[in-house]
Amino acid sequence: MLSADAEGLVSLVWIGRISSQKNFKMFLELVSVLREQGALDRACVFGAVDEDMQSLITDPAFSKSVVEFYGFTRDYADLVPRNSVFCLFSHFEGRPLAIGDALALGLPVLASRLPGVAMSVGDGYHLVSDVAEAASACSRLKHVDERARMVVQQKAFYESARASSEPASSAQLRVYRESLS
Repeated sequence: MLSADAEGLVSLVWIGRISSQKNFKMFLELVSVLREQGALDRACVFGAVDEDMQSLITDPAFSKSVVEFYGFTRDYADLVPRNSVFCLFSHFEGRPLAIGDALALGLPVLASRLPGVAMSVGDGYHLVSDVAEAASACSRLKHVDERARMVVQQKAFYESARASSEPASSAQLRVYRESLS
């Protein structure tokens, strides 16, 4: 991971598909708000761009922004700034795999307030409904100790949620098999 450029600033990271469903526009709005507040170090985006979002990425305003776009890559771990917060602002989501990736990198998760996301990382100020809530959460997560505390808390919840979902999966499979007999 790259070293943090400045204490007290936050970097935002987007890992995943850039699509309408994933609400990439909210990410860009948050970048803008944090930049205006002087609270943003940088923003890094790793992911493929859906066709319906191509015009957004090729817009000259995007290229002049502080967003660093890396495109799709599997080798992003060394490129993610150490002072980052992982963002996932989907309009709808199941239990996103990207949350596990972010936690494995030691990044706190800031995400849409959705049932599947809450099932993965618990409820709290890190689940947001709009850009104002996200900016407020970032002001708390700009401190190293708070980011570290959040990662520990979210990892514990994520692991316990995964462990407790195994019996449900087994039960669902059993019921499905019985329905076929």
